[in-house]
Amino acid sequence: MIEKESSLNSYYKLAFIILNMSIFLPLYGYSYFLMIAASILVISLISVANRVDVSFVAYSKAAALFFLLYLLYPLLTVFWVDNLQYYYLQIRYIVLHFLIYYITFFFLVKIFTNHNLFLKMILGIGVIYILTSLWELRTGNHLSISRYSGIQIPIPTGFYYNENNQTVITSMMLPIAGYFFLVAKKFYQQLVYISIVIFFVVIAALAGARISMIISIPFLMYLLIKKRSLKLIGLIVIALLMIYGYISIHKSKELELAKAYLKFQYESIGQEVDNYTIGSTKIRINMIKNAFYYFQESKLVGVGAGNYDYHAKKGEFAKIGWIENTHSYLFELLANYGIVLVIPFFFFLFSLFKKIVTIYNRERGETKILAEMNMFQVPIFFLVGFIPSSLFSIFQVWVFIGYLSAFVYINRVKSTSDES
Repeated sequence: MIEKESSLNSYYKLAFIILNMSIFLPLYGYSYFLMIAASILVISLISVANRVDVSFVAYSKAAALFFLLYLLYPLLTVFWVDNLQYYYLQIRYIVLHFLIYYITFFFLVKIFTNHNLFLKMILGIGVIYILTSLWELRTGNHLSISRYSGIQIPIPTGFYYNENNQTVITSMMLPIAGYFFLVAKKFYQQLVYISIVIFFVVIAALAGARISMIISIPFLMYLLIKKRSLKLIGLIVIALLMIYGYISIHKSKELELAKAYLKFQYESIGQEVDNYTIGSTKIRINMIKNAFYYFQESKLVGVGAGNYDYHAKKGEFAKIGWIENTHSYLFELLANYGIVLVIPFFFFLFSLFKKIVTIYNRERGETKILAEMNMFQVPIFFLVGFIPSSLFSIFQVWVFIGYLSAFVYINRVKSTSDES
């Protein structure tokens, strides 16, 4: 009987692994919908067969409040939206966010309790991103899902439509690589994990993702200072100089193109624009102003699911031509749903961060280091919302948030059982 349960448990874990692979490596279009449906079926089987009390999924009042409103309030806005096509598109994403968060939370609490294995799996996907990006940079080719597919251009987009979307995920993978780097005992292991962090930084730089650079470079410096290994720092500096020397000699043309692209991206920060002819931080500033305008015009309750995009695309109050997205998850929530979702969103993030800090202060050893790295995830999640045109379509981020909630729950349960 025990062997059968163990075998069945292995199948459940395999289902979760496949789900994550299909979410982070969407090679077959909408295969993740099939895997989400399969995961819900697995959760139902587990709950019925083992008589699982599923009330634990609502242990966090902040999370329960946010996701309840996040699921129901957008549906309610159907009564005042101006375009149903945009409405249904965003509702689909919200349902995905809800399902992915709770599926991840359930599996990581009840089935996939070895979080180190889960984190290594996610980091392994990050390594696949790195290898794919190196192939793109080397050949100029891209996967069919990329907006640069068929165009010879050395910009890494990986398994996503554009470069910004990939850097959102790699930014959230940084603390995972940081954790394994800090707990690694052997020098070669430290070198492997810090190399992953460095490659994430390089991907962000070559993608021109300025916000990701603001996240990744200070994080890299923090890890190196915390580790205090002069041998490792010296080796990294020598390796980078050798790589740069090789590229400047044998790939001088590509290096000049990369320099020109980066100069173009970062110089645009201070430039005023009134159209989408160059990349610029001013685009985000103008669209945030747009979002706040619609928030005020809607009497603080929002224009309805997806309808900020609809109005902005029509050119109403927009200063950026055809761009409709806010380039900010926070202000997209504000424009579409007003204070009804923004306040619970802040409350949810603050509550999650506070609980992780409590675990950090209480624990010792590797759990303390993991809690420290998990603390970084919350502000990173907030900041990456400013990287892409819209964070709604990047539903993968909710796997990370689901993991953080599971980490908090398991350590809370551990603390309670230790005291009893």
